[in-house]
Amino acid sequence: KQFSNFQGQIVLFYGNKAGHSFDNFEVWYSNTPGLEINQLEEIKCENIGSKTQCKQRLSVKCTSPFIQPPTFKISFNCNGQKYMYDLRLPVVATSFAQPLTLKASDFSDKWNKMNDREEQTILQ
Repeated sequence: KQFSNFQGQIVLFYGNKAGHSFDNFEVWYSNTPGLEINQLEEIKCENIGSKTQCKQRLSVKCTSPFIQPPTFKISFNCNGQKYMYDLRLPVVATSFAQPLTLKASDFSDKWNKMNDREEQTILQ
C-alpha cells in the first residue's frame, strides 16, 4: 500500500496454492461512499494456474470521511466447483492521515489551547 494525502495505490495479489487451476476468475468492487476506486490495469488472469499468482493495481481516492472499508468479491471455478468470497480491501480512514510534526513548545501551546475550550467533532 502506498498513500499520500487523500489518495493511494494498492497492489493485490491473487494466488493459487491449490493443485487445480482457478478458472473464470472475476473480481467486483462495491461502491463505498467517500471513496473512489479505479483499476490502474485490468486483471490479466481469467485463469490462475496451480501454484501461480496474478496481480492487480488499484488507485484509491478519499473524497469524504467513511466508516467501513470498501468490499470486493472474487469468484472462480476450481475442479468443477464454483467459489465466491466477500472480502475487504485493506483501506481504512487512517490510511489517508498525515502526521503533524511539531516542536515540543508548539505542541504544549496547542495542547493548552485545546484544554481552555471544549472542542467536539462528530463524524457520521
